[in-house]
Amino acid sequence: MVRVAMGLAAVLAFGTPGQAANDPPFAGKWAVEGSKACKPQAGDNDLLLTVTTKRLSYYASTCDVISARRVSRSGDNAHRFKLRCTGEGQTTNSELILVVLEKNELRPDMLLHIEPAGWAVLSYLRCPD
Repeated sequence: MVRVAMGLAAVLAFGTPGQAANDPPFAGKWAVEGSKACKPQAGDNDLLLTVTTKRLSYYASTCDVISARRVSRSGDNAHRFKLRCTGEGQTTNSELILVVLEKNELRPDMLLHIEPAGWAVLSYLRCPD
């Protein structure tokens, strides 16, 4: 089961594409394969992650945020979360680090999902509106 969480991050002054102005940097739809998985007809929806202020939703699992804390002094883009995840008939507690790398001239917005227990890392690209 893929486990991921979302942040109770501070509000950004300006939103980015796919994100409302008052949402934390993690809010929105993210996909492992970028825009291909963002399209409903792609058949790759198991690679899609939807993040709200209290929950992350995947194809076969959801995670509720129990607590969150900022881990970066440089801004609100890196947080560590305690989660309660359910999916595939199981409920587990876990920890997760989410880091948003904002869009620049070389790449679109990127979300890094890091599981501290084994240091497994996944990267996601923000889906366009």
